[in-house]
Amino acid sequence: RQNEGGEGPMEWTMLEFQGAIDTNAETLRGIELGDLDFVGKDKVRLRIGKQMLDGSVTSLKKPQAVLSKVASRDVIHDSTSYEVVGVIRRKMLFTTRPNPIIERKVDMRPGGENAGPNYKRSRS
Repeated sequence: RQNEGGEGPMEWTMLEFQGAIDTNAETLRGIELGDLDFVGKDKVRLRIGKQMLDGSVTSLKKPQAVLSKVASRDVIHDSTSYEVVGVIRRKMLFTTRPNPIIERKVDMRPGGENAGPNYKRSRS
């Protein structure tokens, strides 16, 4: 999100996981990780595919800067500098194992397994 006042670097939020994120892609850049919901003032829930992770939002003791490398080629010498593009002041911490989401197919057809015990088939 944009910093207050609309000036300066963007404010980023760090995601911290215990474990690894497996993907076939070479980089996570541009990949949609999942759906994130805030379930309280400092609680979050992240759904990745058929798994749910519960986490908490905490403030960092010291803010961290997000840098972008800026290379400039000068006739006299090559130099590299860095530009601050973001500041991280808080993180979402996911410390537990993901919970599987089990979706059950509901069969509401007449005579189906979820039609209920009081269902009576009408004769025409």
